Amino acid sequence: NNIVPKNDRQLFICTDLGVSILDLCTDEVRPFEYFRNMNMELCYKAINGMIWFGSQTGLYRYNPLEQTVDTFKIGSSSGNQSIRVIYQDSSENLWIGTYVGLALYMPESNSFKLYTSTGEPGAILSNEVRTITEDRQGRLWVGTGGGGLQIFENYKEKPEKGIFRPVLDGAINQLLVDKQDRLWVGKSRGGDLTVLELESVDDPAGLRYTTHPHSPQNQWGLSDNSIISLFEDRYGDIWIGTYAGGVSFYSQRNKPFRNYILNPIPGKSISNHLVTCFWDDGKYIWIGTGVGLDRLNKQTGDIYTYVSNSIDEHYTLSGQGVISLFVDSKNNLWVGTWNGGLNLYLPSSDTFKSFAPGDKTGTINSPHIFSIAEDMQGYLWIGTNGGGLNRFDPKTGLFKSYTHESSNPKSI
Repeated sequence: NNIVPKNDRQLFICTDLGVSILDLCTDEVRPFEYFRNMNMELCYKAINGMIWFGSQTGLYRYNPLEQTVDTFKIGSSSGNQSIRVIYQDSSENLWIGTYVGLALYMPESNSFKLYTSTGEPGAILSNEVRTITEDRQGRLWVGTGGGGLQIFENYKEKPEKGIFRPVLDGAINQLLVDKQDRLWVGKSRGGDLTVLELESVDDPAGLRYTTHPHSPQNQWGLSDNSIISLFEDRYGDIWIGTYAGGVSFYSQRNKPFRNYILNPIPGKSISNHLVTCFWDDGKYIWIGTGVGLDRLNKQTGDIYTYVSNSIDEHYTLSGQGVISLFVDSKNNLWVGTWNGGLNLYLPSSDTFKSFAPGDKTGTINSPHIFSIAEDMQGYLWIGTNGGGLNRFDPKTGLFKSYTHESSNPKSI
């Protein structure tokens, strides 16, 4: 669900079954004892070093120095305690978005001040707070599920009654302030993507914004109206993750959006609308889909698809879909599939070598490959569905598995 650095050499990994700690130097994974068998949605490292965890049952604060965990309930203890977002502003105020309102942590009393939808003038318009961000002018933006997008006008005062100014309607999923001082607003429930010019927020002439709705007839448009994630890369380009339309890419250098979809045009169609992973090798973008592996020529736009072929199964891509892609330190492309094991691409013959479960010792123990990584010794680590963690030695061609053992506390 979420990954956050614990320190310089370790990561916290939040999952539906608890929190694990990954050591980046040893590749060891161990459970974080405080949160076993808990559905942990969020993790956020505050400026003071405290680490906050948000779950479906409440909020937790971990103190790394004292090795202690504090539990917090927001609002009524019998109410919905699911945490939607954790955010710290430039004044180091910690804000928590919940289903019962917007909460502000008060360190002097070790408690929370809650801003709820009361129906009074200036009150927040919805208790479902999904996303929070602060712009460069010091305005705090709050996106809600039922009350649209609002500015918390007097948040710096930490008032008893907040003054919230409505800006946009809709169910707001994500907010992003980009390098050009624009606010990207991703909506859900058939909404759209809206981009606000932040310099116009207080302009007497009115707010300036651009709306990017999805249209099936527009190949350069947004691929879906329900926005799940927003990301700005090092070049200032915006990547938009959607609920049902894959990924849309926005760049000032190109037309607004360019989408690659399933279509009847030979050499110009992706193999499936379910897009799982990408890899960029310079000339090509490799795209994993629900039925195979697509290779897109970035210069020409031509697409070549690799799929499983029962007639020549020893040299074609195995499996019923591609889930993960990885290029190791020797520039080998590894392909993780569903039901086909691990594949190694052989560029000299444009074929694949597959590694699937078998009866012999040293074979991989699951055909479903979800993730691939390489350590400093050159071993490949393969995360599977049903087979735990596998380590592959390229020198010997053998796999070693690490699985969960209920009687062994040191197992994965």
